[in-house]
Amino acid sequence: MSASGPIAAIKRHNEVLRGNIPQVLTFYIASSLKNKELNLRIERVLVKLGHRCFLPQRDAMQPDDCSDSKRSKRTSEQNIYGITTADAIVVVARNAGNDTSWEAGFGRAIGKCVVIVNSREDRAESHPMLWHGAHACVRTKAYTDVEEVMKKVVELLLGVRKRMS
Repeated sequence: MSASGPIAAIKRHNEVLRGNIPQVLTFYIASSLKNKELNLRIERVLVKLGHRCFLPQRDAMQPDDCSDSKRSKRTSEQNIYGITTADAIVVVARNAGNDTSWEAGFGRAIGKCVVIVNSREDRAESHPMLWHGAHACVRTKAYTDVEEVMKKVVELLLGVRKRMS
């Protein structure tokens, strides 16, 4: 049984930075909740490819039995944990807003690889902090080619990890 939690995540991250790249990557999918179906498709493809995903819309519990401020705080803490324990952040540029930009920026600040997935219509370039904070961008054809794009993301991330070590 493997260890989990922040300490284990930091140890795992340090191993990755030393060049010990895991065969199974853990992804944090930073995306607008407006993209729920697309986010699920991306998650399914990455899992099919043998990887793990933290998908905030599914993995950050949002209980109805507490106040909005408590729910917001709890969700934020869970998302921060998801970013901290991930090997990389996949940013879906469609409908990207402040939350998505924050997730990507926080990931970048703590040393995670950040890859933007966007189509011509997304205009990710109009989000300068998001665009310039990413390690790479993978273009998609209106998100109809999710499996092909996610394969490129995985290949690219393994290459970025090698350059970072």
